[in-house]
Amino acid sequence: MSLDCKKLYKIALGIARGIEYLHRGCDMQILHFDFKPHNILLDKDFTPKVFDFGLMRLYPTEYNIVSLIATRGNLGYMAPELVYKNLGGVSYKVDVYSFGKLLMEMAARRKNEDKVREGTGPCSKEDSRSGREVAVKILKKGKTNGRDFIGEVATIGRIHHVNVVGLIGYCFEGSKQGLVYDFMHNGSLDKHIFSREQGISLECKEVYEIALGVARGIEYLHRGCDIQILHFDIKPHNILLDKDFTPKVSDFGLTRLYPTDYNTVSLTAERGTLGYMAPELVFKNLGASLTKPMSIVSENC
Repeated sequence: MSLDCKKLYKIALGIARGIEYLHRGCDMQILHFDFKPHNILLDKDFTPKVFDFGLMRLYPTEYNIVSLIATRGNLGYMAPELVYKNLGGVSYKVDVYSFGKLLMEMAARRKNEDKVREGTGPCSKEDSRSGREVAVKILKKGKTNGRDFIGEVATIGRIHHVNVVGLIGYCFEGSKQGLVYDFMHNGSLDKHIFSREQGISLECKEVYEIALGVARGIEYLHRGCDIQILHFDIKPHNILLDKDFTPKVSDFGLTRLYPTDYNTVSLTAERGTLGYMAPELVFKNLGASLTKPMSIVSENC
């Protein structure tokens, strides 16, 4: 059932022509937003047909930039601007990006996202195809049809700092939701500061360097990105340590994003872990204004 190189070339060329027609050949510009192998049908002569227009949007042909108010598409094929940026404006290139991902799958003859294997706990150590040690975090499927997962991927994907965990990849297929990070050889901070086992406890100098690194990570989240990221769950369990004991802020499942010029923000429900939550999250009406010191309180608890 496998296709030879000549057939694959003709199929790829046919898909490209179909995309070009949707973008330039009609009296309206049609953005598909869901290019993936499942949505390319093949007739008896293996002529490809672009299929499934359930997510499409129509725009005037002279529009180079169009507006969206919600994420559209499938993770693994979605263009970065649909995931990592505010959805104010995107272009026809979102379909071109998805087509590029599809081409890579055709050339490699496998899905572009590695499958994740579920471990015995919420995280497991794996070896990627490149031999790189990675940590795979399997997430429980929530009641929001993946919106929380997409939010966490979008948040981590825009972050690049030595004291914040970096996202390598992700899996979102059916009921499986997984995040792939660099493997942290020394685990989470709680195992070191709460353990009485010999050889695990940290020296004062190490504790100082870790605290300083966590503070730098929080400062970056609040001031170093193009938007303000409030974590809402800073605690020892969410501080990971690499082989050199460099701390990495992790777990962005409760984060909220705000413009950098916002000094106060509003919430409609409590967020965080009791014992680390700022007083205003517990004792005040949640409609009232909240500020960045919430993360600082969590760090000091």
